[in-house]
Amino acid sequence: RKGRAMFKKYDVTACFSGHFHQNVNAQSSWGMPMIVTGPLSMNLHSSIAHELSNGEVNGIGMRIVDVGEKGEFEHKWTLLDNEEEIFEMAIQRCERQLMSEGKIAEALIE
Repeated sequence: RKGRAMFKKYDVTACFSGHFHQNVNAQSSWGMPMIVTGPLSMNLHSSIAHELSNGEVNGIGMRIVDVGEKGEFEHKWTLLDNEEEIFEMAIQRCERQLMSEGKIAEALIE
């Protein structure tokens, strides 16, 4: 509640955050945009991802934000090239890490 009060008191234009593993575009109860950016490494997919992202495509990428002098802003989610290849490499890296820690058997990967 203190955070909401501070956002209102200081007339915060938008709240950007991350590490949710998918994109979310929402608004606070008083209309402040709240933009959650998915990770650069791996997005998780859900049945409501399209609804949460307000039509924005989920995938491996980055958000570009342009902030003006008076607090106005524009933002765009940009997918990286070779997304499928990057995703596969990330999965393989995770599997190797789990194998090295003894948390997954090699037979499960194949």
